[in-house]
Amino acid sequence: MSSLKSFFKTLKVEKVYRRKFNLIQGTQFFHLAILKDIATE
Repeated sequence: MSSLKSFFKTLKVEKVYRRKFNLIQGTQFFHLAILKDIATE
């Protein structure tokens, strides 16, 4: 039972980290797009 709890806990943590990682990737992509727009003007 305790192993199942820890399993779900790691799943939850993984989801949170993945969301943070996706957010970071998204902002990096956004900044790159802005820089490209500025460079092409």
